[in-house]
Amino acid sequence: MKSLNLPTFLDHKVNIDERGILTSIDKFPDFNVRRFYLIEPKMGFWRGKHYHKQSAQIIVVLAGRIDCSVKDNNSSEHVEFSMNAGQSYYQDVNHSFAFKSCAGETKMIVFCDKEFDSKDYYEMEL
Repeated sequence: MKSLNLPTFLDHKVNIDERGILTSIDKFPDFNVRRFYLIEPKMGFWRGKHYHKQSAQIIVVLAGRIDCSVKDNNSSEHVEFSMNAGQSYYQDVNHSFAFKSCAGETKMIVFCDKEFDSKDYYEMEL
């Protein structure tokens, strides 16, 4: 498989001590958060499996671990990678994204730069 410029991980800081984990994302790309949602996926099931032509997203793994599959729909290039708690990924427009939880108690937050629009959801094939 050809090496891509993906994945794009954001600059962030992870602070771990006896109280727990605090993840801080200090440098967003040119990105205005319009909505966000929390995901607690069940282990082993693929989720996402779509892309947007108008909206970008920032995916942050808060707990657990996910396996990811990303396809650049402009070039058809594809990459797979894993993300652990504290890691964050910038999903650009026209990039398909699918993930599955590989650990119990996986929790994620996803920030979107556009309001919900059902017409901007396009299915991805794994």
